[in-house]
Order: sequence, then C-alpha cells, then structure tokens
Amino acid sequence: MSALFSQPRATSIRQGALDLLREALLAGQFHPGQQLTEVALSTQLRISRGPVREALLILAQEGLVNHHPHHGFSVVNWNTDDAMAMASVRLPLETMALELARPFTSEARIMELESIKARILAGVQAHHVALWIREDLRFHEKIWEWSGNAWLVHALRHITYPFFAFSLIYHEQRTPPAMERMENLHDAFVRYLSGKSDLTAEQCVRLHLESYTVR
Repeated sequence: MSALFSQPRATSIRQGALDLLREALLAGQFHPGQQLTEVALSTQLRISRGPVREALLILAQEGLVNHHPHHGFSVVNWNTDDAMAMASVRLPLETMALELARPFTSEARIMELESIKARILAGVQAHHVALWIREDLRFHEKIWEWSGNAWLVHALRHITYPFFAFSLIYHEQRTPPAMERMENLHDAFVRYLSGKSDLTAEQCVRLHLESYTVR
C-alpha cells in the first residue's frame, strides 16, 4: 500500500496523527467499512502505535470510525436512512447555534467567513475535495463556536463530521458541487448573521441540509 501521509511533527505526534487521519477519512482515502489497523497506520505514519490508537479513539468519539472492543476499528459505513436521521438532528442544533451567534457577529467575523467561503469555492473550482470539505467544516465550526455554547459545539461536531463524510465525500467526490450553489448556500448564513436576510435561521440551515442530503 502506498503511503497516504507525511510524517507528523514530533512536537505533537498524537494531534498530527489525528489531523492526518481525519483529513484522510474526509477526503475519501478509506472505503466505508474498511478495517483500520493500528499496525498498518503506525507504519504509514512512521510513529508508534500508541498515538495512532489515541487518535482512532478520538475519531470514534467524533463518529468517523467505529470502535469494536477486542476487534479494532473500522470506517463507518452509512446508508441514506442514517444520513436523513443525522440531518433531522442537525437541523435544530445548527439553527440554535446560528441564532445564538448572530448577536455576537462583528464585521471582522463576517470578513473571516467570507475568507473561508473563498477557500471553499477555490477548492470546488480546483476539484480539490479535501480542501473544500476542510474549509466547509471550518465555516460551520466558526459559527458554532461563536454561539458560546461548548456543549452545542461538541454535539454538532459529533453529528456533522460523519454527515459531511457520507453526504459529500462518498456520494459527491466524483461530481463536485456547482460553484453557484455552494456560494448561495454559504451566503445565506453570512447574510443572516449580518442581519441582511429575510430568511430565518431554520430556513438557512434547512436550505443547506436539503441541498446536501442524499436521498
């Protein structure tokens, strides 16, 4: 098997392994249901098994891999029913985050979202899946963090990481989304936070979910 990763920096081996494995999962470098062995991954990453296992346990908490006690780890394998169930839970939670973040939105924060949106669109235009997925997640995570509710952020990450991996990577990596669609979907969030939208927070999130959810 060819090496998928560059070696993590020694100063943060576990975090480096976690970041590399998460990005590989979100970029579709592993197949749904694929077994992930600590020995193989530690060889590819050129680090000991301990940090790899710690990273895999965190990824299991994030919902990107399954942990089978005494049987190791595997990539989560979803179906469309799972995706729809995730969307139904994400809708009220992300609506709440968007509503809570709005009073704390500043011009600097709007500029930050616009900058991230530009990187999303650049990734889509270049057909660089890992780039636009990473930046798309960052776009949403910024809004969640601005809600000021750490429990809400944790819940949304646990739901949204696998949602993105299923709805976007495994079903859309061969056909990148249309630039205009991506721009409009993210503009809806920016306009709501800026107080320039006629849409409610729920309508913004619902529009986003309906465009992404595989049916």
